[in-house]
Amino acid sequence: LAMDSSGMLYLGVSDEFGTKATYKSTNNGTSWTTFVPGVALSNLAVTRGGYVFGIAPVNKLVRVKTDGTEYTVLDSLFTGRGFAFLANGNVYAVETDGSLLRSTNNGVSWTTAADASYGAKSVHCPDGTTVFMTASKGRLLREVFRGWTDVTDDLRNTFVPSLLCTRGGAIYAGTQLGIWGAANKTGPWALRLNATWQASFPPHYVWSMAEGSDGFLAAVAEGLGFSSGGVSYEAWSGNVATSSNGWTDAA
Repeated sequence: LAMDSSGMLYLGVSDEFGTKATYKSTNNGTSWTTFVPGVALSNLAVTRGGYVFGIAPVNKLVRVKTDGTEYTVLDSLFTGRGFAFLANGNVYAVETDGSLLRSTNNGVSWTTAADASYGAKSVHCPDGTTVFMTASKGRLLREVFRGWTDVTDDLRNTFVPSLLCTRGGAIYAGTQLGIWGAANKTGPWALRLNATWQASFPPHYVWSMAEGSDGFLAAVAEGLGFSSGGVSYEAWSGNVATSSNGWTDAA
């Protein structure tokens, strides 16, 4: 599922009857119309330039205009995932070999932004200009001129699937150990991370976050312990956390 700046929703669907298509909705999902017939696009993402990116079956990277009039196969064997788009039009994608790719022409061609030695896991651009990469060994890195700088510190050995940059300039990192906050996404991270990061909510695996008009939303997973017949096990459930100041459970 993806949403553009106008609020249009895009969704790739493949049901149990073999029906495949990608749909769009102008009314928050109340009704849907066909956007791309016969193809269920996954890993959907929308650029500021009016393109929808997606992965078609058999690893085909495709690009579609938001009005649906142009469907272009950019790469017939593309193994990158997890797109991030910058305000200047650059596109980033994580390769399955652990490298990070960059495109300056809306995905027509790609160059290496970080080689496989980094072990890239995901890429984020929460404010449209600053690029962050989660890498092997739980590292969080920020792109700087001609390279990358490690801004992990207290987040080391955690999984960071989401980042959110607020309208006020603060940044939140959604990790496997909850939501962490920093007052500034630039210099202070490299100087005094121990004093900058603070844990602000206990749920595990924060998959996505968003800032609303009166607070924040986060999609999280909670692990619950159970015991039955002498056997103990843990079950995970999806949840939504919301916040107007601190983070609270919204179920």
